[in-house]
Amino acid sequence: MKHKKGASGLLIFILVLGIVAVVGSVAYLGTKQSVVQEETLKIQGCDNEPYIDNATFNEYSKGTSVGVTYKYVKKGAKDQIAKDLTPGSSGTKFQVGDELTIFTTASGYLDKVDDMTITECGANEFTNTIAQADCITIDILDNRNNQVTDSASGGAVNLSDGGAETSVDFVIEVKGARDKETGQVLLTLEGNDTELNDISIKPLTSGASVIDDSYNTDLGLFASEGTAPVQKFAFVVDSVNDGGYDQYSLTATAESGQTLGASASSGFLYVNAYAGQWFVDTDGTLKYGWEDADKTAKYEEKAGDHDALFS
Repeated sequence: MKHKKGASGLLIFILVLGIVAVVGSVAYLGTKQSVVQEETLKIQGCDNEPYIDNATFNEYSKGTSVGVTYKYVKKGAKDQIAKDLTPGSSGTKFQVGDELTIFTTASGYLDKVDDMTITECGANEFTNTIAQADCITIDILDNRNNQVTDSASGGAVNLSDGGAETSVDFVIEVKGARDKETGQVLLTLEGNDTELNDISIKPLTSGASVIDDSYNTDLGLFASEGTAPVQKFAFVVDSVNDGGYDQYSLTATAESGQTLGASASSGFLYVNAYAGQWFVDTDGTLKYGWEDADKTAKYEEKAGDHDALFS
């Protein structure tokens, strides 16, 4: 009987130890889970809500800050309307994980967009650059590289070497300025519809690039300059940066049975150039281009035109 009693006591002792261990484990796991939940809530909620601490500099003078204003669009949100963004701890608040498209605008600069993700509570550094603009100039050269007279009504140097032709090759040169950018350039050309059938474009110099060789000509900025009937053409070419230049080869072809420049009054060619940039469209979304959906001008700059004559 004594032997049996001792065994019972040992069994009870083991059971007590097991209960203590289980209780301890449960308490430990509960504490660990509580800590994990607390940390998760802290990350998601942020005692110090995320905001943007910004700095924008001149693209060609990285130590020179530029006074700008911002808007933002939150990616994935149902509402893609650009909203005002106020930097700083007392400004616009976000959540960790927000993916943003930030629109930066300043007078005399090419408005642009940048992407960023909110990664931490409190300050999130956003640093970008913006390029100074207002620098496009264009020249028109004949197929012998002579600069033609800037006139659509006559001149000593014109595009067709003094004689009417069914096809004329010429060059448009797009130039920028040191420490500035042109943005993508919209080239618009207008000629006489009775004589002119088509104008095609292709890059001539190594850095030149045609982005769109048949851009929409139904543009508010495209007011007719010549005597009706007129034929319009629009091309988008790449940006010229930091004092560079690009040349484009163009070929004008006449309507069947017609010649280009049969007379000075019908041989006109009006050429203009516009600097593209990002802007807020009429529906509040961010777009790149030259005018909004209401045909209101949004380009940064219109270059001084350079006209010519088929004659």
